[in-house]
Amino acid sequence: MNKPTEAYPLAWPTGWKRTPALNRTRAKFGKKEFVDRGLSADGKQLGWYSKGQLSIAQGTERVLNVLNQMGFNKSVVISSNLALRNDGLPRSAQRAPDDPGVAVYWGQGQKARCIAVDRYDRVADNLAAIAATLEAMRAIERHGGAAILDRAFTGFTALPAP
Repeated sequence: MNKPTEAYPLAWPTGWKRTPALNRTRAKFGKKEFVDRGLSADGKQLGWYSKGQLSIAQGTERVLNVLNQMGFNKSVVISSNLALRNDGLPRSAQRAPDDPGVAVYWGQGQKARCIAVDRYDRVADNLAAIAATLEAMRAIERHGGAAILDRAFTGFTALPAP
């Protein structure tokens, strides 16, 4: 298996089924935001927390944080149809691509892995779904299921991009 050398355009893993555009849904991922309403007469902060829409940078950060916790902090490629920042990661604040799919490749050699998601209609939400999946798999490892985790990741072995 060879990881893609470029993160753009999207390098969808060979053999992975795509979600038809009409079947993509809006995800419920988000971020907690404080809506500041100023100070009360007695000096207390007024406001409330609401759920804001996740950005590309926040979705990317979630993926990288989980992979870093798993010991993969240098060999990560996040592939999508978004233009890239100078560091090779997807850039926020750009027009949403027609294809919101994301494939994340990490590891090297026989331990190279990939997870790809295109279930949701926003790239940031597909990134968050990948991060949530990785976090769940990491929990299996933390609770003594390393062999199970290794078997599960065998199913995510990265194949050459088409």
